[in-house]
Parts: sequence; structure tokens; C-alpha cells
Amino acid sequence: MNLLVYDEGRAIARLARSVLIAVGHRVSVSSEHDDAIRKLETGLFDALVIGPAGACREFADRLDASFPELPLLLAGVGRAVPASGRVRAVLPGPLHAAALAGAVQRLSAEFESRTPAQDLPATVFAGGDRAACRASRLSPSALLIEPPVEGPPEDFARFFSLHADGRVEAALREGETERRVAGEIAFAERAPDRTARFVGIRITE
Repeated sequence: MNLLVYDEGRAIARLARSVLIAVGHRVSVSSEHDDAIRKLETGLFDALVIGPAGACREFADRLDASFPELPLLLAGVGRAVPASGRVRAVLPGPLHAAALAGAVQRLSAEFESRTPAQDLPATVFAGGDRAACRASRLSPSALLIEPPVEGPPEDFARFFSLHADGRVEAALREGETERRVAGEIAFAERAPDRTARFVGIRITE
């Protein structure tokens, strides 16, 4: 799954990222609601994990208006509230790694039955540079790309160090068919050494 962790005070950000990556999910973290909305607007995230500080009224209203079907997990909350509707799990604080991983794995089982996997070989281009990658998730207006399964990830990391905020093109290959799209980088989730783990590209043409 692709998960966005909204943690205004960053109380659980490091734990949530490390735990969820370890069990095979892609994780991006936002501490400001404008940044979180920009990421959600790509359509590339399956669920939103909200940290102990909760969501301000403006952010909550935007979630209800723009993403009414997006599953929510409340993590590290100060008091127990029932999980119902779009709130799939409520995990009281202090947050335990096993509880978070278990809640996300239960939600993940739903997506495995209804969301076909995307894993297409691809190449990204910008300013005369290119790098092999794979398109691991597509939405009508965006694509999520990662380093290739085979081949050196250094080329991918170098490409997105040079073109961190710009426009890129991508060639997606499905069998004998190639499709080209152009877009702009919407976000890049980075490792501690600042190299890109995965990148969201908003398609413009």
C-alpha cells in the first residue's frame, strides 16, 4: 500500500515510517496540511494515518470534501474512540509498532482484492538525463515511480537529485507497447541520505 502519515508534531513519524516500510509499504510523511493535501490530490495514496495531534478543522473539512472515501487510521491518540465508517482503526498512545503494522495489514488485505498491481518498466527523462525506473502505481492524473528491480539504483537517485522539483517525461512499457507522458514532480519521499525512495509525478500531458 501507499500510505501518507500526517503527523503535525512528528511524534510518531519516525516510528510509523520505519515500521510500515519494514512490512512492505510505501510511506510518505507530512507535517503540514497543505503539503498533505498536495500529495493526496495525486490520487496515489491508499490511506491516511493521522498522528496524535489530530487534524485541524480546515484539514478535516478538506478531507471530507475532497477525499470522502479515503480510509483513515488514527495513531497514538490520547483517548479511545470507536472506529467506524472511514476510520478503520484507532490506536491509543503510546503507539506500539505491532499494533500499527497489524492495523495496516488488515486494511491492506482489502486493497489486494480490489486494486490490480501496477509494476511497469519505465524510463524518466529531463534535461538530457535519463534513468531506468518502474511505474508501481498509476492514477488518472499521476504516476508513482521507484528504482528498478534490476539494475543500479544509483542512476535513479542521481536523476532525482539533479531534477528534484522540475518537469520530467516518462516512457512506460507494457509488453511491446510504450506510452509517453510528461509531468511535474509532485513529491519525492527520500531516504535519510536524501536519495529518492519513490517519486510522485503529476501528469500534465
